[in-house]
Amino acid sequence: MRMTTTSRRAPLRRRGTSPRWSLRAAIAWAGAVVAIVGCSEGYDIPPRPADLEMLQGDADCLADNEPSQGDACSKDCFTATCASGLGRRICTCEGGVFLQCACLPPDNWPYEDVPAAPYCDNLTGQPKYLSGERCPNEGEQCISSNFPEQGCNCVANTWQCSTSEDIDPGAVKCESFGNGLQAVLKDQPCDNEWQLCVSRDYNPTGTSPRGCVCMMEGAALFWMCGATNRWWRAE
Repeated sequence: MRMTTTSRRAPLRRRGTSPRWSLRAAIAWAGAVVAIVGCSEGYDIPPRPADLEMLQGDADCLADNEPSQGDACSKDCFTATCASGLGRRICTCEGGVFLQCACLPPDNWPYEDVPAAPYCDNLTGQPKYLSGERCPNEGEQCISSNFPEQGCNCVANTWQCSTSEDIDPGAVKCESFGNGLQAVLKDQPCDNEWQLCVSRDYNPTGTSPRGCVCMMEGAALFWMCGATNRWWRAE
């Protein structure tokens, strides 16, 4: 996933709570809800420690030794290594091992709650993303339902997309051919900042869905895709 340095919002904090209690509460809550609702449901975003830098500097927390559940440790850990630097990883240490780690959203994450997002099917079927993908039947045409001025022709089993001037007005909708896979969107330009979708391909463990979020990089918006880290869920 690409990184962004844009920050429009202060980190979420809970007042009147000790940093260690916040850390353990966050991990306990994240772990408990994951066990109950699995990968397709949402859960409350864990609270951030009151002091964002309080857990930095320990050898267990170094970027080249990214902490994970079960690793040996000497203290709780809060790092900037989660999701390729987009979010922060928070781990609790108990009895010499990390009991649980959770990946918190970026500081400028605009959602107060865990949002529900559609699957990426409709997006991946838009002509600007469908172009170059394999198509089923030679000579088949489609026209976009979202952008009716755009359409595609199936040539040599590959969608070739441009304007809809030569497309039969009765052609099927291009969005119906979207496969919902993150590879179609990943690193492509996008239009609406913080737009979300859940892809049809999952992590090998099946515990964290993959998805895409439209985020700013420099002066342009791009689809950044990877594990959703349960920051959002499927509708």
